[in-house]
Order: sequence, then C-alpha cells, then structure tokens
Amino acid sequence: MTFIKSLLTGVVTLLVSALLFMIIQVFRALRMARTEMAKTGAPMEVGIDVVSLFRSPQFWILAFIAFGVGFWWQFRRAS
Repeated sequence: MTFIKSLLTGVVTLLVSALLFMIIQVFRALRMARTEMAKTGAPMEVGIDVVSLFRSPQFWILAFIAFGVGFWWQFRRAS
C-alpha cells in the first residue's frame, strides 16, 4: 500500500509541475513578445503550441524530478 500511495503522490506532483510549467512558459512567451514589441514598435501576435511545450527536454527533466521528489517524499513519510 505504501508503494501505491507513493506512486499516486508522484503522479500528482508530476501533473502539478506540468501545469505550472505550462503557465510559466505562456507568461515567458508573452513577456518576450512585449520586449520585442518595445524594440520594434510594431504590434505582435503570440502563438503558443502546447504540444511542443511538453516535448521540450526542460519539461521532461522537470517531470522526472517532480515525480521522483513526490514519490520519495511519500515513501519516506510512510516508512
């Protein structure tokens, strides 16, 4: 039972980190567009591809770390 709880905690932390990663990347893209608009003076459009966000190596590194931390935290508490 401890192992299953730890797996579920790891999955939950992975999902939360994925959501936070997506939100941070959206705000980062908006900020970059704003600075480019300030440089050029022309209005800009921002397009965000959610699938490409989750294919990036930064996401996978964050996902593995988040899952590992969540799993370890619950496993350590239950043992």
